[in-house]
Amino acid sequence: MKKNNFQIISIGVILLSLALVAMGMKAEVRKEYNNRIIHSFKLQTFGGQSFSSQQLKSNVWVADFIYLGCVEDCATLSGVIHQLQLKFHQYPNLKFVSFVIDGNNALMKSYAKRYHANLKTWYFLTGPIQKIDMLARKSFRITKKPLGNFFMSPDLILINAHDQVIGVFNGTSTQEVKSLIQHIQHLL
Repeated sequence: MKKNNFQIISIGVILLSLALVAMGMKAEVRKEYNNRIIHSFKLQTFGGQSFSSQQLKSNVWVADFIYLGCVEDCATLSGVIHQLQLKFHQYPNLKFVSFVIDGNNALMKSYAKRYHANLKTWYFLTGPIQKIDMLARKSFRITKKPLGNFFMSPDLILINAHDQVIGVFNGTSTQEVKSLIQHIQHLL
């Protein structure tokens, strides 16, 4: 009987260990994105001002691609970025960039206000959809799912001060957001 109990406990420990490893694997950075260089870009802020990727040089930054009409993943991503801003407010060299698919000045300003965005570190950028699509596919190489004429992605992309993608994290996954936070802390 004792031998059976020991076997059952051993199997339980092994299964628990495998489950924890599997959970950790889900939170790992997707390796195929590591060290990709982000190509230079020029878009516009919701104030209509030109914004160049050069303005992000020497900064660590987190990017996402959002559709302001989206009420699920995009809202979650913006909520995560807001929480990251609060957590890392003492680091002015950490920036956040939301590439807005369906933005106009008034809509983006309202959206930024809704998420209490600190506009000194969180930029909402927009431009022709073809330009943003090309940037998403060619430079960031994000996974995306079509949403009518637009696309969206649950990805938060971490870029280091040398314009290299450090990792791509699913912003709707608590485990991956925790992993993102750890990676940000390492870079700062």
